[in-house]
Amino acid sequence: MCRTGLNVGIMGESLRPPVQQKMVYGYDIAVNELLDSILEYSKASTISCLVEPQQFQQNMIKRKSRKIQFKSNVEKEISMISEYDLIFSQECRDNLNVDVLHNVSNEFIELVSLREALGQHIPVTFTIHCASYQELLKNFFYPMITLPLKSYDTLICTSEAVFQTAEKILEKTETVTKTKQNIKLVKIPLGINTDKFKPMEKEPLREKYGLSNDEFVILWLGRFSACDKADLYPLLHVFSNLVRKNKDKKLKLVLAGYQDERFDYIGALEKSVENLDIEEEVVFMKNHSIQTRNELYSMSDVFTSPIDNVQETFGITPIEAMACGIPQVVSDWDGYRDTVDDGVTGYRIPTYWLKCDEDINNFGMLPSNNDRRHQMHHYLLGQSVVVDLVKYEEAFQNLIDDNELLKNMRLESRKRALKNYSWEVIIDQYDKLWKNKIALAKKSNEEFDVEKLYLPDYFNNFSNYATKTITEESKFTITKVGDLFRNKDIPKSYDSDGLVYNYELFKCILIHLNESDKSIIELCQLQIDFSNDEIKRTLMKLWKYGMVTKI
Repeated sequence: MCRTGLNVGIMGESLRPPVQQKMVYGYDIAVNELLDSILEYSKASTISCLVEPQQFQQNMIKRKSRKIQFKSNVEKEISMISEYDLIFSQECRDNLNVDVLHNVSNEFIELVSLREALGQHIPVTFTIHCASYQELLKNFFYPMITLPLKSYDTLICTSEAVFQTAEKILEKTETVTKTKQNIKLVKIPLGINTDKFKPMEKEPLREKYGLSNDEFVILWLGRFSACDKADLYPLLHVFSNLVRKNKDKKLKLVLAGYQDERFDYIGALEKSVENLDIEEEVVFMKNHSIQTRNELYSMSDVFTSPIDNVQETFGITPIEAMACGIPQVVSDWDGYRDTVDDGVTGYRIPTYWLKCDEDINNFGMLPSNNDRRHQMHHYLLGQSVVVDLVKYEEAFQNLIDDNELLKNMRLESRKRALKNYSWEVIIDQYDKLWKNKIALAKKSNEEFDVEKLYLPDYFNNFSNYATKTITEESKFTITKVGDLFRNKDIPKSYDSDGLVYNYELFKCILIHLNESDKSIIELCQLQIDFSNDEIKRTLMKLWKYGMVTKI
């Protein structure tokens, strides 16, 4: 692989620690696999990961780096850059020679702030994974209008559907704020590991999961949630019709995945299965290992997902099934419209929607609890989306009846996955985007505007809290306590204090003040003597601990 000399700065904070509840989120799969694939497949010579030291993200990226280097003998440098060093070290800032700053998720404010503070024309790119959470209006879309984004910055949309949605929201935001946004939008899909997700022999997998070889198996896999993903009752209804109409065939519906332990949606589905009298034909695989989900695809005849929720934007499961050579019968909704080739790799079932959201639009901040607001809004919206049940049933029946059609769709699925959704193909699109944006940035004469950033400005905003404020002319001297600590360790409140304080500087100041001609010194002179940005904050901590005093 020919390297480009490119240095890509990656924000590591988007990687989330495993949640306490037994839960798997598509977001975490997407950002993890996107980062893995950039590390492995990007033609960049260097990947510089911006991380907070001693946190989960740093250790996780180290593990990813070691795994990828071992697996593929990748000839690129993968380095860690401490965000603390970027704050406290001018040397670190001077040596930050990244050509582009990227986030595998949608947090961009931090990267724009870093770019503006550095005063360098560095493109910022970031990827949106969901557009429907209400607070994104104020935390994501409005900042895209008001912050100093440049013409060479890019929002990456994973599907045409979310591309169009982001355009509409930004257009409305421009109208409200009377400000023209500068961001550019492009479409790059998510990808799939086609080495892991590939056709496997069915018979041993069927035996492993207790299914017989003469059964026609339909698989649904994902998060059990009618609030955030899909109401599965329509699928149960269609499947019950199929069971009644195909008495000479053995049909099996496998429902596999996770649910939020706070809600028992699986329990509701089990009751529906009982009421529909299809208990013998439906198998629930609760909390199935996410690491072996490729086996579930390969043991199945058809994959299905009747997604009905605006929370979805791309949808990873259809392309995972596609890579395993399993036809997809899915709703014609959001990213599925891009991925599933109707009539070739599977079927897209028409969806219908009616505008009936006036109440939750007008009172869009209620309920005030974010999580419950998401659940209620998404649930009400999802319940107003109809998947065409007649065509849904017809699609399954076609595949049940026509083994040649099933075989052709299997072959076309694998072919399409390799051509369009292999991670190597996807990351090549990222490399080309970055190369283009870097070229534009080099020609740019756009000004930097730190004033437009969301910066805290702590002292100016909160100085009225204190009785008095200290000036540059204030004089300090060492105390008896400070004299004792010239050769001792300064007390620490936390083990990690050494990450945010230079403890050698504490001792240097005490020694400096102890010298006979420096026993009393003005703060401004101390700054000249040490030429260190941290000197004032360090001096105040020494005063706080009684080691120096103002006179």
